[in-house]
Amino acid sequence: MCPGKRWVAAVVAVLTLLVSAAAQEAGGDQPRDEEVVKVDVDLVTVNVSVTDGGKRPVTGLLAADFLVSDKGRAVDLDFFEGQGPASLVFVVDTSLSMKYGKWKKLRAALKRFLSRAREGDDYTLVAFADEPLLVAESVGAGELWQGVLGLEPAGDTAL
Repeated sequence: MCPGKRWVAAVVAVLTLLVSAAAQEAGGDQPRDEEVVKVDVDLVTVNVSVTDGGKRPVTGLLAADFLVSDKGRAVDLDFFEGQGPASLVFVVDTSLSMKYGKWKKLRAALKRFLSRAREGDDYTLVAFADEPLLVAESVGAGELWQGVLGLEPAGDTAL
């Protein structure tokens, strides 16, 4: 073997030994203990929206309608809520164009809607005429209704 080829063979042999030693020290493909992150979890929350083929929400589902598994094993559901809290924003025209009948109809509709409010829902009310006005932010139905009662149509519509 010529001297140049012996040198290349020696380098390849040394590299092979170094790679082999490094692989044994690292434990092959296994991560070291200090690289593993372990966390104890008591509860995992999974939010799910179910729609039909027409992208319309499917309502009335129960816990029995779902199968949740972890690594192929079924998991019992500790909690199931078929209807979570809502967060709604009302943007209301309070300009003079809403005076009289329109304003009465709007207030009656809001009152009827809020009478069906669920615990945990929150509401925001923005009124606009000449300028927008934040009347209530992230409040319950009762507080939102108090904000509506404090409004009267006035000014021009400025969108």
